[in-house]
Amino acid sequence: MISIRPSAQWPEPRFTSTPSTPCSNRAFLSETTFLEDILLVLLAGAAAWLIFVFVSRPILQVFCGLAGNAFGLLLTFAAYDRWNTYVAVIAPLLAFNVSGGSALVYELVVERLENFARAAFSSATSPRMSSASCSITSKACSMSSAEPGAK
Repeated sequence: MISIRPSAQWPEPRFTSTPSTPCSNRAFLSETTFLEDILLVLLAGAAAWLIFVFVSRPILQVFCGLAGNAFGLLLTFAAYDRWNTYVAVIAPLLAFNVSGGSALVYELVVERLENFARAAFSSATSPRMSSASCSITSKACSMSSAEPGAK
């Protein structure tokens, strides 16, 4: 059987009757204003845009996005621990991730469309492709459209 007893080494809890003690020690949390929250959201979107503009490779953009998330969370914890400030976290990180993610998807879609257009254009202008398409429709066309110099 285990019994738990108070130890003589544990300090007794102290209660103060003056309400000014927590105020002098900055024990109360404060919130950021609405304007500061909007500024944080705008800064997060601007940071995502800067990553999109200055980082060229998609995998590096993802890693920069993860680093930005970690940095935002560390700043939030630092503001809470050091300045007793409750900072809005969800809206700025959501703005950062949605802006960065949509920019990354946009870049990948544009790249795919460019590759598709390049492949379609090069296959339409290739002499082999024109002779192959002509040979499918008629044998006579295939012989007449042979490459120059071939007999």
